[in-house]
Amino acid sequence: MAWYDDKNRQSYVGTYKNDKDMRKDFEKAMARGWKLQDSSAESGHVHKARTVAATAMFGPVGLLAGGVFRSGGTHTLFFVRNEAYLAKQRLEHAIAEARGAHERLARAEKDEDAAAAMFVTRRATVETRAELVREREERELIEAVDGLLRRRSAAMSARDQFLAAATVLQDCRAVASSVGVTAVDGILGQLDQLDWYAERQARRRGLADAERSILPVLESVQRAARDYLRAHERLGELCGRRDVAVRKVEEVRETLGSAAPEKVLGYQRRLDQAEKELAKRESEVSPARAALANAAASLQSAMTVRDGAIAALPVDVDRRG
Repeated sequence: MAWYDDKNRQSYVGTYKNDKDMRKDFEKAMARGWKLQDSSAESGHVHKARTVAATAMFGPVGLLAGGVFRSGGTHTLFFVRNEAYLAKQRLEHAIAEARGAHERLARAEKDEDAAAAMFVTRRATVETRAELVREREERELIEAVDGLLRRRSAAMSARDQFLAAATVLQDCRAVASSVGVTAVDGILGQLDQLDWYAERQARRRGLADAERSILPVLESVQRAARDYLRAHERLGELCGRRDVAVRKVEEVRETLGSAAPEKVLGYQRRLDQAEKELAKRESEVSPARAALANAAASLQSAMTVRDGAIAALPVDVDRRG
């Protein structure tokens, strides 16, 4: 590859023994975005060489003679990239960066929207569920909010990165335009929407703050739902034991009624024991019922607070101008 075709090269020093090779490199380099560097930009070791008149060497194109030096029988040309090439290169890089950032943002916003839809679904589930045994549903609602907050955070980070890349692209386009360089790319159309992206960022950040603020409320509902579930299960367990005691009493009474006289006393003792067991089980059921009623009241109160907090969440009205 010839040096002037190397897109990564930014400067080149050419030494020539004849004008033909020098003119050939010069003409090819000029057509590929190179120029001769001004001698005023060179370091002190070059000033001893004599500048060759560019018009005598290159004819009508011989400007920027400061980049041409002669020493003995050789000529040295100092090539650097011209402003248009550098502007185009920076513009192309900025376009690629902005396009990549926009694609990442699109994926992040898709995930964010899916998480928001899941939150709506979980919210509808807990709001329409009549039963108070709802610990799993309340836990899933918290998980949905946690997931939404993670997706919102990722989308906001991607949006910040896109806005930064788009701002750089905007500046590069302005510089490129000032030296006559233009570009056509779909991402350039997004530059007209930067205010809208910034407004969306502020709006989504507000949503995330509001959603984060209801997490303690949701967690209090989950705790209340868990307490209710435990009280409900405890009462069911105690009622089951009570029912066993009831059946035992009934069985002993039935046996006692048909028992032989010599066995009556023994069955009577068994009946007394069964009735004591039943009384014990009955005494356990009453406070368990009261505990369940208290848990239900706490859960209902927490749900009322939760529903109000969710209803107060801001609505994301997302309209392009």
